[in-house]
Amino acid sequence: MTRRALRPTPSNDQLPLAASPSTKPRALWPATKQGVRVRQLAASFQIHRTTVLIHLERAGVNRRANVRKLTDLQVQEAATQYAAGLSLNTVAKAFGVNATTVTTEFRKAGVPIRPRRGWPSSADM
Repeated sequence: MTRRALRPTPSNDQLPLAASPSTKPRALWPATKQGVRVRQLAASFQIHRTTVLIHLERAGVNRRANVRKLTDLQVQEAATQYAAGLSLNTVAKAFGVNATTVTTEFRKAGVPIRPRRGWPSSADM
């Protein structure tokens, strides 16, 4: 029995960063200073975003800090609104953040999240 060669998948189809002279790792640094996002760099250089991050780390480029979007007081206010019956999405819009951000903050603060309408609760499972 002979084995057939596997077709390359999109993830295996990516080029190494130093594949051509115009795409050197040091070419990433100026783009980050101009505010280009990691995902955009990965797409333009046809490499994975973690590869971009590795090259930037090796070059000593500092990443932007992950800044918390809501203060403790805002989380308490959001929890009060949520307990009053507002949806996560409505609460999130009131604070100018994504519903996932509110959910994450509620979980960290120990605020119970209601099951989505029509979905079984964790007690039913």
